[in-house]
Amino acid sequence: MMLRYAILLVALTLLGASFIQGRTFALYTDAPSVGGNAFTTKPDWETPTTSSAKVVNSIGYVDYLKQADTYQVCASVTDGGNPPATPLTASANLEVASNVITTGATAVTLSSGAFTCDGVSYNYQSASQTANGTLTEGSKTFQLTATDGASNAATTNWTVTIDNTSPSPTALATANGGAIAGKMESGDTFTITVSEATIDLSRIKAGWNGSSVAVQVKTFNNDSSFGGNDGLAVCDGGTGVNCRSNGAGSLNILGTINLAATTYVTNNVAFDATMTWNSVTRLFTVTLGACTAQCTKVGTGGSSTATFLPQDGAALAGGVRDKAGNGVTGTATEAAVHF
Repeated sequence: MMLRYAILLVALTLLGASFIQGRTFALYTDAPSVGGNAFTTKPDWETPTTSSAKVVNSIGYVDYLKQADTYQVCASVTDGGNPPATPLTASANLEVASNVITTGATAVTLSSGAFTCDGVSYNYQSASQTANGTLTEGSKTFQLTATDGASNAATTNWTVTIDNTSPSPTALATANGGAIAGKMESGDTFTITVSEATIDLSRIKAGWNGSSVAVQVKTFNNDSSFGGNDGLAVCDGGTGVNCRSNGAGSLNILGTINLAATTYVTNNVAFDATMTWNSVTRLFTVTLGACTAQCTKVGTGGSSTATFLPQDGAALAGGVRDKAGNGVTGTATEAAVHF
């Protein structure tokens, strides 16, 4: 019996060897093989971010706009994602319910690029828009929608102030800072208070930020612009023929003062001066310095009613206007002038 089992085992072994001979077997695994053209993708689920959006008006200031003015929308928009899905687009809705700035402007496209609005850099800007001819004053909301190539979108709200009111002088005051009360001389001052703090200082004097700046004060003797009285003008860069009693000279800035008397000068006297602006108190201060022309023609002065006549910066360079572009109107009077 044992011999039979041994013979059977040998036969089966030989049969198996014969079956395997001449055949090739492969080993398979579940590990993937990636060729040289492999790529990976990462979805962009991040919404774009608008860090700033502003309305810039026709005179170059942001945050203020008057009715019927032209303006543009500037925005800073970025997109995350890894990588961010392109293209990145931006549009503005300027007809938000109860906050309409421009009727029909619900999806104004902003172009991408490098833009500067009121001294700040932005990467999106719209074409020129026109505000409605009648707008109520106060804060208006507009919307900025940024959308990336994966259709992620984010809408943010921003505001602009509608200002249709002209600034006006509310007070004039003079003060003696020199040796003789009533006489115009170095150290004397006059101040003008206005109704608004948002004055376009660069219109009055290029590059001015409100700190002390050199100006000139020119007086006029018995001038028709002041009804035959003496008067003065604040001017920039000189006191020649381009500084005029009617306020329309190329060097005139701020305005003029009718001194309502003929005792202050007997000729057209000129003084160096300085001027400052305080936005908190809304105060212009002009301080007389050294007399520079016709100094012997300074009169005894005295006390009289005086009226400040402002220069309309919406019509003339060098005049007063606010950052919405409204020119100054009105006058201010001091009952007793005492330089």
